[in-house]
Amino acid sequence: MIGFALFALTSSLQATAQNEPVVVEQNVINVTAQRLRAFRAKWDIEDDGSASCTIKRRTGQPDLDELACGAVTACVNVNRDLIMKGRDRRSPLKERRVFREQAKTVMYDCAANRFFEIRDNYPLETESPVDLQAEDTQ
Repeated sequence: MIGFALFALTSSLQATAQNEPVVVEQNVINVTAQRLRAFRAKWDIEDDGSASCTIKRRTGQPDLDELACGAVTACVNVNRDLIMKGRDRRSPLKERRVFREQAKTVMYDCAANRFFEIRDNYPLETESPVDLQAEDTQ
């Protein structure tokens, strides 16, 4: 079973961006948050036990894509036991469903927290102020 790595973080990214102290310029945070909201990936645990991340929709910046996929992979690694319990066919179906729902919740929380860290710390050195203005209006 392949899970969706990123879930609609739109409202939580916007709310957090407004409530947290801003360390970098607000335009940079807005653009990064906007790009992370657009990012989509699927994660899986391979037969050898390693976590994988396949990008389905890119942010437009390869290094940001790499950071986002790394965050998702880290979340899979942290929650591997719970994810595997949801896949264990020796367990009753009801029990597996409970584990899958728990895994979905913890993966969402983990990915959201890691994305907030990326959003707050990601430098957009290649962006010019004109580009930032254009990004904000879309």
